[in-house]
Amino acid sequence: MYLNQYLQDQNFLALIAAAAAYWSLGALWFGPMFGKTWSDEWKNQGTTIERPDGRTMAGMMIGHLIYVSVITFALSYIVFITGCILLPAAVKMGGLIGLCISFASLASTYIWTNRSWKLLMLDGLYHTAGVMCATLILSQWR
Repeated sequence: MYLNQYLQDQNFLALIAAAAAYWSLGALWFGPMFGKTWSDEWKNQGTTIERPDGRTMAGMMIGHLIYVSVITFALSYIVFITGCILLPAAVKMGGLIGLCISFASLASTYIWTNRSWKLLMLDGLYHTAGVMCATLILSQWR
């Protein structure tokens, strides 16, 4: 019942904008903002991140866009079923989902793969910020 109503009422431009914002944040986050720090931390972990060729990079970027679109679709459904339209509620919801699901999921995996706390902060806070950004767009652009 809810899914049919959701699909009828969904603002697909907001969904596209939220996914694009999440994806664009990644380009900034792992590029000019923290790219060198992130790459150096992987080196400290014993893994060298080399710049892929153009075709490989394009495939990676498209793949990432698909995944953040799936995340954004789920977020839009959560925003819909909760009726989250107030800005303070959207900030809290985005933070809660970002920290308690995205960040915590990575943390759980990083424990078993012996990744550093610094790498967890860089990766986990990116997804937390991306979820918050998408949630804000989806809740406010109705």
